[in-house]
Amino acid sequence: SGLRALDFLDAAAAAAERGAAPGALCSEGDVLWLEDDTMRIELMCAPHLVALLATGLVAAVLGQATPEGRFRVRDLCFAQVPAPIERPRTLPRRHYVAFVSGLGLGATSAAGGEDVAARLEEARGRLVDFVLGAALGGGAGTGGGGGTGGGEVR
Repeated sequence: SGLRALDFLDAAAAAAERGAAPGALCSEGDVLWLEDDTMRIELMCAPHLVALLATGLVAAVLGQATPEGRFRVRDLCFAQVPAPIERPRTLPRRHYVAFVSGLGLGATSAAGGEDVAARLEEARGRLVDFVLGAALGGGAGTGGGGGTGGGEVR
């Protein structure tokens, strides 16, 4: 990362020498490059396009190579994000998502001793009671769905 920081500082100093305003992200002297793992080629295109583009874009470039080893751009095509999937505005019934932690689902009794294993088992039982109670219409913590802990939520 130290090398990248130096590259950035060198680029900022070069931008200042070109007369770019402090904090400017582009200037008249900017150049576009098309590169992959095997090669890098300078793109020759309209200056207004250079100001609109940034590093890291996925693009297809139409044009032709020049004798100087550059690529004269006629057109650009950018990767598009697919259209979102149509979803119904109303769902036929309520859906819930539960984010739960601290249940030690992958823990073994050897990891924390018998006391920890017993507390984890009790916590798991309360979760089952809570979820089943809400799913069967008993409401959260009412014990309306059966389970192992009597439906009590602590």
